[in-house]
Amino acid sequence: MAFIGIGQLLLFWMSTSRHVLGLRPDICAPALNVTHYEDGHVTPGYIFITPYEVTAFNDGPYIYTHSGELVWAGAVGNELVHNLHPCHIGGHEKLCRQLYTADGERDYIEIVGGKEPDLHELNVVNNGTAILTTWLITRPCDLSSVGGPENGYLMSVGFQEIDVETQTVNFMWDAADHVQIEESYIELTWKRWGNGISPETRWDFFHINSVDKSQSGDYLISSRHTRTIYMISGQNGTVLWRLGGKRSDFTFEPGLNFSSQHHARLQVEGNDNFTISLFDNGFDGEHQTALSSSGLVLHLDMQAMHASLVRRYITPDGILTSKEGSVQSLENGNVFIYWGGTPFLSEHTLDGSRVVFEARLTDPTGYWYRGWKANFTTAPTTSPGVYAVSESNSGRTTWFVSWNGATEVQGWRVYASQEEWNGYELIGYFEKNGFETTIGREDFYAWAIIEAVDGTGLSIRNSSAPISTSCQRSNRDAEQSVLDGLN
Repeated sequence: MAFIGIGQLLLFWMSTSRHVLGLRPDICAPALNVTHYEDGHVTPGYIFITPYEVTAFNDGPYIYTHSGELVWAGAVGNELVHNLHPCHIGGHEKLCRQLYTADGERDYIEIVGGKEPDLHELNVVNNGTAILTTWLITRPCDLSSVGGPENGYLMSVGFQEIDVETQTVNFMWDAADHVQIEESYIELTWKRWGNGISPETRWDFFHINSVDKSQSGDYLISSRHTRTIYMISGQNGTVLWRLGGKRSDFTFEPGLNFSSQHHARLQVEGNDNFTISLFDNGFDGEHQTALSSSGLVLHLDMQAMHASLVRRYITPDGILTSKEGSVQSLENGNVFIYWGGTPFLSEHTLDGSRVVFEARLTDPTGYWYRGWKANFTTAPTTSPGVYAVSESNSGRTTWFVSWNGATEVQGWRVYASQEEWNGYELIGYFEKNGFETTIGREDFYAWAIIEAVDGTGLSIRNSSAPISTSCQRSNRDAEQSVLDGLN
């Protein structure tokens, strides 16, 4: 497994609801609680999330099974990570994520071409040869037409397409060059989005949050603050059409609208029509346009320039969220949704009539930018981790075994001996049980080698070196001797 790493972002975050492990005290992962699961209807695959602003664990990316079992804890320090998902680069499967560095146990590719990217997009396109990212800069701007200063400042945002192999920029687009500031719904009085008076309080009039590329080479982008989906020419960057907002080129069927939307993606492309998906927040923290947030699939008739609803996905709880969110179409037709700004994920049937899967972090304050579900196969470059312990050198031996990030392990073979380099015998085969498997034997074994085994019984990798058993009673006796010496 390899990483694509993008961005320089830091944030401290922790969580109280977590996996506590005997072998790996450094791993304190948030627990993903599956609250609804319809067997036979849930799409197989792993869940990729990057929670933050929780209360007792390291920030970073995490992978879980569809039953909520931890597969990989990728937290390194206290980095803010976004857009964790499998991707194909140069014909190879990799794990993409936005961050500054990757952990030392895996290789990664860092994209350094073009402008420094921000966190809103990481989209691999053109059969894995290019990556779309977003960026932001400060620009002087006359804001008098929207009630601001004549000599004001604008947060200009845009996107770039970068060639993975050469790190060259194939295309770059700046919203301020092509979109009028009057299209924004964001008042200059909002402190969060700036008043435009100084570079430090620049006005965020556009706020790009997703970019996709069409088969014809044009770009579908989402602007949260203009409430508009744009199609941008891949030739010269001009706006080909607008969906929604103050200057929409489309009419809408009665009752259909969206606002503060995220994660717009092309689903079907034709000569006379498009089908797109998006996450409709319907709320920006001040203005509400829907009773609840939802996942939307829309049909765009390019002849009549008319938008109609294909499907709407909602939750039984009627979640209304003002930030983040994603809608992913799965291979079997189901739809996987992350309800932005919350710790909640769900999977829906294609027609939207049933919710077949629901899960949430048990800490209610945690959230992330997007959620992803996909099949993924990897064997880490590290060896399985083993911790062996016994009450005494004549008591029961217990092994705590895990392999952070391994997806193909079905069980463990334990070979044990009283000598470090000789006399190993097979103690037995033990089914993998969660992220960390606890294996016990009544006899004492001073040394062991643990072997990871796949579903066909073949060895994947072993612990590389003999593992010594720690005797807890001996350790306690030594500690007591030190205390006695101090008294």
